Amino acid sequence: LFGKPTENEETVDMLMAMLMETMRGFRTLARTVYVAQEPSLEERAIADKLAKSEEAIKGERYVEAVRLCQSVLDIDTKNTQAWQNMGIAYLGMAKLKNSLKAWEKAYKLEKNPTLREVISRYIKSISRMERQYPAPGAAAKAAAPAAKPEAKKPALVLSQAAIDSLLNQGVDMYINRDLEKARLVFEKVLEADPENVEAQKALRRVKDELK
Repeated sequence: LFGKPTENEETVDMLMAMLMETMRGFRTLARTVYVAQEPSLEERAIADKLAKSEEAIKGERYVEAVRLCQSVLDIDTKNTQAWQNMGIAYLGMAKLKNSLKAWEKAYKLEKNPTLREVISRYIKSISRMERQYPAPGAAAKAAAPAAKPEAKKPALVLSQAAIDSLLNQGVDMYINRDLEKARLVFEKVLEADPENVEAQKALRRVKDELK
């Protein structure tokens, strides 16, 4: 986590930077050329969540970004910006399949031909990355390495679904500024999954804010 980044991590970081810069440029242009009527309360709420999701991505709080995007999609399933931001967040988490699904949805919904072409190129790039860098564990299974000493079992045994649920609860608590409870939840996640990168980052951030 704190050592030299791998080739895969460097590729993801570079692609994410390109995605953020490209999307920001198109959205700035759209705001410049399009003058809308006074937004409704719902539209303002959506805009606020999307802005917060972009800030979360910049801060590498990818789980929080996904949650914010999903809350937008619960209101408007055809919100292309939410799908785009979700694709970027999942890319930051190295969840390439999830990222691809989000970008493919954004591509289908996008009306701007130029932006559709840009999204198409990014879909191709992420698809190549998925083939080039298989999910963690896939290569190990294929290689069938010699048996290793049994790894130390975690202090707390939870299913992946339970871990994901706790992580989401912690994010909600953080968003609602209930930092002490969020800290306890993230620590519980790490008891069950000590290598959970998102929980590690979240716990560091919470502890910093509690100081």
